[in-house]
Amino acid sequence: TDYVKIIGFIATFITVVSFTFKDILTIRMVNVLGCAVWLVYGFYTKDHPVILVNLSIVIIQIWGIFNLLKERVEQNK
Repeated sequence: TDYVKIIGFIATFITVVSFTFKDILTIRMVNVLGCAVWLVYGFYTKDHPVILVNLSIVIIQIWGIFNLLKERVEQNK
């Protein structure tokens, strides 16, 4: 249906935009948002490869965000 295609286009837009930032933390956070929208798309379309890759990326990005924040806190001590 059309609304599922719109979700896919929104996911594409957010994912592409995520790579236009210079700050790695911002890149990771916006990319997580894009992947979350891709997950919604994947569940609607029952597209298991889309679900798997985006779930994997979300986990990797959240781990990276956690480590970046931890590193920044340690630098500010």
